[in-house]
Amino acid sequence: MVSRRIVSTAVVLLLAAVAGCGSGEPAGRTDPDAPVDDSSAVSPVAPEGTGTVTVTVVDAAGEPVAGAMVVPEVVESSRPGFAFSEEGRFTDAAGVYTLAAVPPGEYTVSVVVDGEVVAGPEDVTVTADATEALALTASG
Repeated sequence: MVSRRIVSTAVVLLLAAVAGCGSGEPAGRTDPDAPVDDSSAVSPVAPEGTGTVTVTVVDAAGEPVAGAMVVPEVVESSRPGFAFSEEGRFTDAAGVYTLAAVPPGEYTVSVVVDGEVVAGPEDVTVTADATEALALTASG
C-alpha cells in the first residue's frame, strides 16, 4: 500500500512542475529584489467558521526563505469538495504565507523551491475561528 506521504510528495512535485516554479519565483518575477505587489492578495482575516494557517519558512540558518511555493493539500475537510486555489502561494520577504478561509479539518503543507520539495509534508489541524502557526525549515 502506498503511504499518504509518498502520494502527497508526488502530488507536490507534480504541482511544482506544472506551475513552472523552476526559478523559485512567482511567474512573471524576473528580479528577486523587486518589491512584491500584494494589492491582490487575499486578506488573512478568515470568515466566521473557518480558520487560518500562517506558514513561516526559514533555511537551516534561521533566515527567511522568500519566494518559496507553499503547497497545501486536503486530507479531510469539514466542507465536502473543498480544494485550495492553484494561484500563486509564495512566501513574502519575511518567509511567510497565510492560508485564509480554510474550513476546519486535516491538511498537509509542503514547501517547494526550484522544483524540489524542501519541507513537508507537515500535518496541520485547522479549527474554526483560530489561527494555526506552522514553522517549516527548508532543507538544502
